[in-house]
Amino acid sequence: FGEAESLYDFMTLDELLTLHGTSDPLRKLIGSAYAAEYGAGIHEVSAMSFLRFVHGDKRTKFGAFGAQGESNFHVVDGNDRITTGLAARLASPVQLGQRLVAIRKLSGGQVVLTFDNGAGRTTQVAYDAVVLTVPFSVLRDVQIDASVGLPAWKRDAINLSAMGDNAKLMVGFKSSYWYLQHESNGTLFSDRDRLQATWESNPTNGGETRGVLTSYMGGDLARAIHPRTLQSDAQAFLNDLEVALPGANVQAQRTLDGTILAASMNWSGNPYAKGSYALARPGYFTTSAHNEAKPVGNLFFAGEH
Repeated sequence: FGEAESLYDFMTLDELLTLHGTSDPLRKLIGSAYAAEYGAGIHEVSAMSFLRFVHGDKRTKFGAFGAQGESNFHVVDGNDRITTGLAARLASPVQLGQRLVAIRKLSGGQVVLTFDNGAGRTTQVAYDAVVLTVPFSVLRDVQIDASVGLPAWKRDAINLSAMGDNAKLMVGFKSSYWYLQHESNGTLFSDRDRLQATWESNPTNGGETRGVLTSYMGGDLARAIHPRTLQSDAQAFLNDLEVALPGANVQAQRTLDGTILAASMNWSGNPYAKGSYALARPGYFTTSAHNEAKPVGNLFFAGEH
């Protein structure tokens, strides 16, 4: 990498937008889009995250992330059919309920993994080769013995890897009113305080009698989402949605006591994830990028990161 790459990599997206005198509406649009995409505010993301992935030319409309064709595909009955289908083809069943707590190597080169089964017992198993798909945010809590021989560049990749914060809030409605009343498919980006990005969940089953809208959040807003504040979170979302697509409060599905039909999930609060997606903080691209997947001997690494 040259000086220009390092300059923009260590610069935040916020600083880049300020440098070029970006207008406030465009700044808010980019901020909302990247908070949803990376799970962080523009002050937390490397400017290279924007420069590498933004798309726009004279022939097309502005695209915050470039082509996103993979989002058009879904799996019937849910994405977990992929993993359950693969597991069903294995010669021996997948061992569930085992949490990795330690890694070491034998003198003969075998990798020994220590698992906690949650019942106060641990087991150790030696393998000829290991593929670690544990997110680095969780792998940092695993005891990796010096016998594994991780080089400095690999340890840096594990220790410096960042995860964004994302959350989903799903709200039920009496109908897909966004389409029936506004001819909208329910997908939007917004600069409202409690409304960043939405889409209609399972539109095939939506219509005149029911509908579900997912609010997708990133950064500070996502970090504040919690099961105990579900109702206030849902109401705040409806209030901002009312501004963008009037009718939200009337059309929201409620129980007889007024409880909003809603559910939320926050990946950062999940101890097996501790975040949502890999996040490129300032300096990432010119320091540890691409070292995540490089193997160390018979220890291999894979995963979203």
